Amino acid sequence: MTRASATARGPGISPNGNIRQGDIVVHIYSVSLSGGSGHQHITRVRWKNPDTDETGENSTSAMVDWIKNESGKAYVCGGGHLARVLVVKANPEYIRTHADGEWSDNLLALPRF
Repeated sequence: MTRASATARGPGISPNGNIRQGDIVVHIYSVSLSGGSGHQHITRVRWKNPDTDETGENSTSAMVDWIKNESGKAYVCGGGHLARVLVVKANPEYIRTHADGEWSDNLLALPRF
């Protein structure tokens, strides 16, 4: 198991900066918040790639970039269901789960670090 550095790289970027090939999927399992308790206050996330067991920690801005610009796919698992993590168009943009056609609070229900 490896741990990605806490730089601006998203989960689909290798340590040398190259984009990895294929669909990269990660499951977010914990979040860090600052300055409030809403989705827009999530500052960092910890994730695991279920295919490779690679784990990492990234800023929310790195995850927004990875999802928007690198076709990254992130999910929150819970109760036997997956909720897709999408980017909310705001200033600044942030991440939130979307399940069954509705915005949901799955990220806020995760453990904090």
